Amino acid sequence: MTTFKLNSNRIKWILLPALALLCPFVGLRAQEPSSDHSAAFNSPQSEVSCEVVEQSKATPAAAAPETAPTVPTPVWEATFAAPPTWLLSHRGIVAVGSQFASRIAAYDPTTGLLIWDLKLYDPVSAPPLITDDSLIAVSKDCSVFSIDCTTGETKSWILPFPYDKLINQEKELLKTKAPSTAPGQRESQAQLRARTQAAASRRRFTNQLMHFKLNTLPELHYSSPLAYRDKYFCISSNGMTVSFSGPNKDGSSLNPSETEWQDLDSSGISNKGFISTPVIFSTQDDDYLYAITLDGTLWVADMEILGLPLSIKVGEGQHEFRLPLHLVHDLVYAISSQGTIFCYSTNTASLAKDRFTPKLLWKFSGAPLNSYQTNQRGQFIGDPTFEPGKPRLFMAVQNKVWAISKLSGSILWGSPIEECVATPVLYVRDNVLVTTETGKLLVLDAPSGQIKRSHVLPFVPACPLETDGERLFIGNMQGKIVCYNLADLL
Repeated sequence: MTTFKLNSNRIKWILLPALALLCPFVGLRAQEPSSDHSAAFNSPQSEVSCEVVEQSKATPAAAAPETAPTVPTPVWEATFAAPPTWLLSHRGIVAVGSQFASRIAAYDPTTGLLIWDLKLYDPVSAPPLITDDSLIAVSKDCSVFSIDCTTGETKSWILPFPYDKLINQEKELLKTKAPSTAPGQRESQAQLRARTQAAASRRRFTNQLMHFKLNTLPELHYSSPLAYRDKYFCISSNGMTVSFSGPNKDGSSLNPSETEWQDLDSSGISNKGFISTPVIFSTQDDDYLYAITLDGTLWVADMEILGLPLSIKVGEGQHEFRLPLHLVHDLVYAISSQGTIFCYSTNTASLAKDRFTPKLLWKFSGAPLNSYQTNQRGQFIGDPTFEPGKPRLFMAVQNKVWAISKLSGSILWGSPIEECVATPVLYVRDNVLVTTETGKLLVLDAPSGQIKRSHVLPFVPACPLETDGERLFIGNMQGKIVCYNLADLL
């Protein structure tokens, strides 16, 4: 048998070149976030570009104390029929819905007992709108439901334009001609007005039907409904909108007879659909819709004349927009799937053609453009949480939690998270709650970003956290819902 002997020097000179080839990026500086914001809102320039934030501008988070994670005791646990997409707490219920199941359920927030379970035609992908005693929910097929919060009873149902049932009803109405006046008898002002309105309704119906036949995008619904003045508003993926009046005075139902359909003319071969929930900016006299398509086209239109919108490009076509728009006072925030946030002003914008043209104030990017901010299940985690009454927002980007000024876009602090973030962060009582893919719940101090406490959860969360101010509700992919007392966590 032959024995081979290598000395240590020979091994060293063989291994070092190999290690150099395997690790070409060792020693390179990590990419820093960028924050672009205007020096002043009234600056003549629309943007002022800023380089990497210096330490004097962005205060680093304090080092976390060495505290062992605790295992909090749940108040109750419940099971939903599908992986929850959203949790919503209001007036003595915790409503749960899923994009994978055509149902909504409600649980008692103190005991976890099932209050009601409602079967729908299609899933409700986005959280419903909550009124005093009703849930206004829109399913994926664009059906609008008014649901009693206490009983789960469907108070009313509206099927938005232009599905077959409504089209057939309108066709029958168009066949019925209004009685003409007797020879020599003049029409009254009321009759003339009614005939004019009927003609306008026929023209609108014909135009909408033609749009439906020619449109290349299917009409689906992914966003939450909105409330403005005494009406409700929904927008489908292809730009078809429906506005309808609120519940009757007795609160019994919506009023389908006062329903109006309009087309936000943004669909076609070259345009993308509306996935993000829009916002409505109201002035003393007028209401303006801000809606963004998947490709980053921000549409602005008067709510009375949606057919004549203005549009601007957000992110120069390099971003994708699925997360909801946010309206805080007079600022509109658009968040891309890549983790970039754009802040637009409304009241400082120029008035053009009787419509507000938004003005970009600042933008913040904490990750490369080719990096989608999702968890391990493909769910987006970059939706920010806003601190009420104070100029701060918080968001998770690239395994790091950022505190950002809502007004200027300057970075207040950045706290690194050693594990992958599982859900969007949540602001509660001067704390920021962060969940991780290892099933941990981290409690960060909102002013400093320091990790105060760490808790072990019974599972990995899979939908945004929800709170009623006293309790925290968490759901996972298996449909398990867990409730904790906030006092035990903070």
